Amino acid sequence: DGLVVITKEIASDFAPGIPSICVEGGIGSDLVEQYRALAKKRTLDSDNFVVVASGGLTEANGIREILSAFCLLKGDVFRLHIAGAGPLEWLVKDAVQKDSRISFHGYLKFDEVLKLYASADVLVNMRLTQRVNTRYFFPSKTMEYLASGVPVITTCPGGMAEEFGNFANLLREETPTGLANMIKEVAKIPIEQRVARGKAAREYMV
Repeated sequence: DGLVVITKEIASDFAPGIPSICVEGGIGSDLVEQYRALAKKRTLDSDNFVVVASGGLTEANGIREILSAFCLLKGDVFRLHIAGAGPLEWLVKDAVQKDSRISFHGYLKFDEVLKLYASADVLVNMRLTQRVNTRYFFPSKTMEYLASGVPVITTCPGGMAEEFGNFANLLREETPTGLANMIKEVAKIPIEQRVARGKAAREYMV
């Protein structure tokens, strides 16, 4: 009689004409409380601009693009922290050997991941929608990101732009150059404005 789907494309492609509702995911009250506790202790490093990406180290998650984009960012002010596991782990480790500004944390426990988010100036979700076919994917991690209160750069899979576009920095040019340029743009925003937008995103997710 009806469907619950994680992207509208699933319903339109596989069950046209059947009523559906799109529910991409959600966050629990326990996560909200953890984020609020971390926010009270949060202190940002004014000497560095810290970029964090976590999740599966796969082609679909744009790990190649993230690493290539970071190579385009010049200066010691930028730092990149990557956490996760997957088939492209070797690529991340190779990048760490070549660039001392990059740190690889491997697979972290969830509470450790949240602490890593709290240390960031911006979180990057590079789920590809153009080079790789991810038509039926929705990165639930983006909800986790937005709830953290940290500014987010994200591509636009699923209903991302429609649902969360007012609270995230939407990356439509899924290239290393496009990502590098957006990171630089976010870094230029006064910290008070970045913090305020991050808080607005968290309250929206709540």
